Amino acid sequence: MAEVEELSTHFKLRDLGPTNFLLGIEIEHDFVKRSVPPPQHRYVVDKLALFGMSDCRPVKTPMVPGTCLEKASAEDAAKVDKELYMRAVGALMYLATSTRPDIAFTVGCLARCS
Repeated sequence: MAEVEELSTHFKLRDLGPTNFLLGIEIEHDFVKRSVPPPQHRYVVDKLALFGMSDCRPVKTPMVPGTCLEKASAEDAAKVDKELYMRAVGALMYLATSTRPDIAFTVGCLARCS
């Protein structure tokens, strides 16, 4: 708390305690391990549930290198709910631009396939 006291000598302020949510991003603290886990965990879990992917497994690389995406055939395209697909890509785009730049390339590829 020494930092807050130092700042209060220069600025008028109130200490509201640890930040849990800032600019739409959830901030979790692990005070025991002195770490801050990756942000947006709750957002990701909620979106996985919304899109029926709660049982998916995490991977280190969001897209296998060298993958070539092709336009779906008319038959396959008829089976896809385009609105749901675009909502999923939009949710991923939000993550890529706010807290997960590591998935930006993959999300861009998926966006071109809508």
